[in-house]
Amino acid sequence: PESVLAALPPGLPPIGASPDAIVRWPDGSVEPFEAKNHAPFATCRAPQPCFEVRDPGPFDGVAVWHVPQLYLHMLCLGEACSSALFLSCSATKGANLFRLRRDTQLQGLVLKFVARFADRHGAGQPPPPPDHFWGCREYASLLEGLSRASREAVELVAHIPHAEIQRGPEAPLFL
Repeated sequence: PESVLAALPPGLPPIGASPDAIVRWPDGSVEPFEAKNHAPFATCRAPQPCFEVRDPGPFDGVAVWHVPQLYLHMLCLGEACSSALFLSCSATKGANLFRLRRDTQLQGLVLKFVARFADRHGAGQPPPPPDHFWGCREYASLLEGLSRASREAVELVAHIPHAEIQRGPEAPLFL
């Protein structure tokens, strides 16, 4: 819609999103669905190199580094989308389903930095130096906003016990 396009910062490159699914609700709202599966394998605590199953279970929230991806999913679904669903699934201990609410001001700040990065380091531009936004005051606001969203704009929708998760045929974790 035109109102969404008018709110986009200038210089924003084309943006697409590929959520794992899109949930369409009877009231017309939509939510992207993103699933993250966590490997249960860790290096053994033995002297010889090996792997063992050490599954801490699903995450207990939406990690801050997933928030920008979920915001881009929400952006691409338009105005009918005000939240995103995030599933953290462990191999042996079930899953947690969360809802992240959209904050349009924070989304605008994310997009501003995407546009700035594309302008300075997009096609034909030099690569960025390490920590290239670090001295920018607005960047500190972006990081604080993303951190706050991961803590305060997330609700646990459901815990799904391991027994209720559809898996393939029983197979050993190690072949």
